[in-house]
Amino acid sequence: MTASFDIFDLETAAVMGSKFLFSLKEGAGESELYETSKQTLSRYFELRGLDTKKLDFFLEHKCKFIMELNKEERAYLRDMFTRLEENKINKEDIKFFNSLTENILEKGSHYFPLLLSLIMKIFPSELVSGVKKSFEVGKRLSGLLNDILKSKELDNFTILFLKEPLPIGIPLTNTSLDDFKKFLTPYGFTPDLLKQIHNILRANFTQRESGDIISLLKNTDISGLDDLRNFNFYSFFIPEDDTLVRIAKIVSDKASKVKQRLMQKDMELDMKDVKVREETHQLLRKNVEKLQSLIDVKKGNLQEILSNTQEQFTALEKAIKLHIRHIQAHEHASKSLKKAIDENKILLSINLEDIKNFFPTPPLWEIERLIKEFWHELPYLEIIDPACERKIIKLLKKEERLSSDKKLFLQLAHTERRGFSPDIERVILNYRKVLEEIFEPLYIREVINRMIEIWPPNVDFGNPKSIIVTTRKLHLAGLDLLPKGHFYRFGIKGNIEPTIDRKLLEKREQISTFLRKGFSTLVSVLIYDIRGSSFMAHRLRNAKKERSIRNKFQSTMLDTATRGSSFILKDTGDGGILWFGGNSNKLYRNIYKCRESESGAILRSSTAFEDEFILTPHPKSAEMAINAALNLVQTAEDFVTENYMNYRDWFEEITEKEVFHDGITYALLPPKFKSLFRLGIGIASGQPGKDIIFSPNAFGDPDLTGNIVDESALFSSGRSPERSVILIDHCTLINLLLNSDQYLLILPLTKEDSDEVVIDKLLTILKREESEQEFIFDDFTVSPVGLYYIDYKDKEKSIEFKLWKNLKLEFNDKGDLSSKRGRVKILYEVLVKE
Repeated sequence: MTASFDIFDLETAAVMGSKFLFSLKEGAGESELYETSKQTLSRYFELRGLDTKKLDFFLEHKCKFIMELNKEERAYLRDMFTRLEENKINKEDIKFFNSLTENILEKGSHYFPLLLSLIMKIFPSELVSGVKKSFEVGKRLSGLLNDILKSKELDNFTILFLKEPLPIGIPLTNTSLDDFKKFLTPYGFTPDLLKQIHNILRANFTQRESGDIISLLKNTDISGLDDLRNFNFYSFFIPEDDTLVRIAKIVSDKASKVKQRLMQKDMELDMKDVKVREETHQLLRKNVEKLQSLIDVKKGNLQEILSNTQEQFTALEKAIKLHIRHIQAHEHASKSLKKAIDENKILLSINLEDIKNFFPTPPLWEIERLIKEFWHELPYLEIIDPACERKIIKLLKKEERLSSDKKLFLQLAHTERRGFSPDIERVILNYRKVLEEIFEPLYIREVINRMIEIWPPNVDFGNPKSIIVTTRKLHLAGLDLLPKGHFYRFGIKGNIEPTIDRKLLEKREQISTFLRKGFSTLVSVLIYDIRGSSFMAHRLRNAKKERSIRNKFQSTMLDTATRGSSFILKDTGDGGILWFGGNSNKLYRNIYKCRESESGAILRSSTAFEDEFILTPHPKSAEMAINAALNLVQTAEDFVTENYMNYRDWFEEITEKEVFHDGITYALLPPKFKSLFRLGIGIASGQPGKDIIFSPNAFGDPDLTGNIVDESALFSSGRSPERSVILIDHCTLINLLLNSDQYLLILPLTKEDSDEVVIDKLLTILKREESEQEFIFDDFTVSPVGLYYIDYKDKEKSIEFKLWKNLKLEFNDKGDLSSKRGRVKILYEVLVKE
């Protein structure tokens, strides 16, 4: 990477590539629903041969995009809606709509459907008393827009949105076929008759494609449930029960063949299990015999016998450890086989109801279900089976005979024949027209509605869920939609799309790609330094007492660290070293055995093999390290709270006048005593091999070597001797940001907030560069505090607790961050939330 950037660019790029932003798009942006809507829209454009340039606009987005009306236009529409409902539209309203549509069409005709969706979404529901009133108001709006746009050259997609019926003020999904009775009459249908004809056609087409699904299934390998889930069920109608029974039989037969293979594997594993057990018994028997031979020695040096016995125990422990690896591999194979056998049992007994569950769930909205099935029918509608035609003709004759409205059926009859004689070609033609001209536009409008978010969001400040959702929408808008230009503002004049810096956006996307490759999985090292330890040693001048106090404190640290995910490397006397990775905790438990001595001291011994000294990077290393740091700080605070009353006994050589006033009150302790047992914690993260290695040291003990060990130690010197301080490097922060699902850049909304606060918070996110930058997590916050200049020889001067506003950074060819003053790391402080 050659382009320079600043700290804000770096942090923004990390957020751009984060799971947090992905979760925002998935949740607040409903990306899954949006993707489904895109597929639906693409299918519609393909079926109707529409200009795909309009489609491209929707395809370029990854989640819901935001639309907003200018404040003045929104206020005007609010008043005009009442006049529209009362059928009192005036010249000013026409002038307003003319200016609004003209500005929008000038910027791009693809914006018009969005404007109409916006109007439909913001129209007050209280102005319409039901579906009938909704249709009436929609007809007035449609008429108004058609009059305004009659001189414009409009494309088919735009015309689609001007067609009646145009329900307004109600959710489209609240409508059903019965609500459209008057729109079906000109085509010769009632809602019920249309449904019956549709069901006859669907049943016939389902039967016609049943052979295809059977043939495809026969030629597909079905060994487990995943194979069945991946089968192309979504390309077919849900078959009739007799076909479902045949499908279940095919799946069951395939499972029977798989069962034979699984039984063979099970027998082989049983034999292997016997062999493994025999090997285990032999291993134990051999070592027990060796131990027994030592026990049976009657003469000789007793110390030498015990020493040999101890060596044999160590050898046995290591041999068992090696054997456990072998057993674990065997158990893994057994578990995998058991899963396959369990799935095979399910497939063997599968029935038609089980098979139905593998087909897509039909949409709940009747009209959506109708259109999706109609699109599926289209290839079959070209040729109708005679049997199917006869069923439709029979149905129509029956319905015509029973109906009091004989004229209705004339649209479906042969014109040259006497009496009522259904014309099947007219029936199918009108069937298609109804679905294509009435219900398709309705459905596509709903699809567009699902793809947009109206701004500002409607917040119920008394509802905690609404507050949380809005807070997330604010972050999605500020971090992604607005910076990428996916925030559209409509008005009678001015631009619709926001002005964006495409070069800056491209640069940050490049940085984001680089960060995801280099920082997604790391190993983190945590070093803590016990504040006041040198002061305590100097004032006590009693090694035994000092050790006793230190051990008391360090035992609480050990208890806390053991509950986390760390590899507890060592006690450094005045602190400790831990590391975090994909295998840190498991490896620690595997290679160390701890026991308590008679005096209560913890003794641990290593059973490590050299091939176990592996550092596995992990996406959550930074999070694990920071959580451990927070827990250590809290444990230290608890220790002070529980023990500061003991300071009189511990520091009895100190005069009472110097330290204590009217007994012991913590607030009155001098600063040196207040700093006791506070922690300075440094966390640095990097890549195994490049930044850190884990291997036996010269004495044979597990140890870490690498620059991030030295840096963690340096960062643990902290800033404030009177409180615990946690400092992390930018590598740790980036790993944290990339892999965390939840954090905030602003304080969440509260029930005391208002709509004005919503706008202010969005601006705060957009203008983070100009303000104090802070990442807010559930239990802590992270803020930049300084810089560490790696190449400075004088390490005491290498940390600078200030940030240069215009600091230019870049990554060198080794992936290190550098500035004009050489390689650099950005330092951040982690603070516990109040």
